[in-house]
Amino acid sequence: MSNFIQISTILALALVAWLCLRNCAWRNYKTPEEYRANYKVSPVKYCEDKAALTDKLYQLIREKAEAFYTKQHDSLTKVYIDTILYNSERDKVAFLVLVENSKSKIIIPQNEIKYDSSRIHYDTSGFYYDGHCFTAKYINNSWDNVKWIMLLNIIDYPNIEEASIAIRNQYFIEISEIKGYYNIDDIRFWEKTGKLNQPTIYQKPE
Repeated sequence: MSNFIQISTILALALVAWLCLRNCAWRNYKTPEEYRANYKVSPVKYCEDKAALTDKLYQLIREKAEAFYTKQHDSLTKVYIDTILYNSERDKVAFLVLVENSKSKIIIPQNEIKYDSSRIHYDTSGFYYDGHCFTAKYINNSWDNVKWIMLLNIIDYPNIEEASIAIRNQYFIEISEIKGYYNIDDIRFWEKTGKLNQPTIYQKPE
């Protein structure tokens, strides 16, 4: 019994050490303080921009454009802007979006599927949440040229709180783990570009 306890203790300590190392390595990908963007606007301006960008997203849904090209996105789809980040001139934004759809939309009608008890008894009540990142430009006194950053997305989260955490982790931390890319709260995300929304603008110099 004592050997079992010793082995269990060693394994537990090893797991704790691994988690600590993993978390430390993960945190290293956060934007360094000297490069962190802090370009703010007034609360009123933020709310106005949020409303205008939300309207643009619903327009994309109607057009089946950008991230909303699948059949699940329709007049019942809801979008929620989680976070907006501005460049220094406040004429470009990167913003995180959470998308709500009914779970019933992802189930194939029973007359179209072969017997599969796990799918037949799938809980179709409630909603699922996806998450995306977009950019936009302020042109002629309105937000336009809304583009989807396809690099990282989240899908099928059970609630909006978990979806928010996941999409923020992807674009405030995880995107910089990919060689050549910056987090969206990094001033270099905007500085290196001559053409907004082209793939090269998110890339670090070789």
